[in-house]
Amino acid sequence: MVAVLGGCANDYKIPVGAETATVKVQRGTTPEVFGQNAYFLAYEDSTCKKLLGGLGDATVITPNPGPRPIAANSTIFVKAFSNAPAGGSIQVCVNVIQFSPRAGSAYTLSHQMTRGACSLQVASTPYEGREVATPIAVSPGCR
Repeated sequence: MVAVLGGCANDYKIPVGAETATVKVQRGTTPEVFGQNAYFLAYEDSTCKKLLGGLGDATVITPNPGPRPIAANSTIFVKAFSNAPAGGSIQVCVNVIQFSPRAGSAYTLSHQMTRGACSLQVASTPYEGREVATPIAVSPGCR
């Protein structure tokens, strides 16, 4: 499973004729979790059964990949998977959000880790003044 998350998933493809937004992915910046790698995948549903493609990887080697287009005005489910050395072992974290990007907007998806916890955060530019992403419970199929 890690191989799929580690950059082997096909890139996310925008449906023909869809309006677009842009998305940039980044790993957390918490100093206590040095060496975090974060992988972002888009799914059609909350159970992670239909993979739409990879949204990007933010790793120790490539910490700030550039933005990429994403279909707008529809809902997708984004799974972020991170791993990092922490206290002599490897900490693994998974979060899933329901995400509805708006046409013309730019988003940054950031998977933040601390020892024992993680969160997937979404920032929009310009700030939209509304929730564009909702955290959801990670189903067994998404682990």
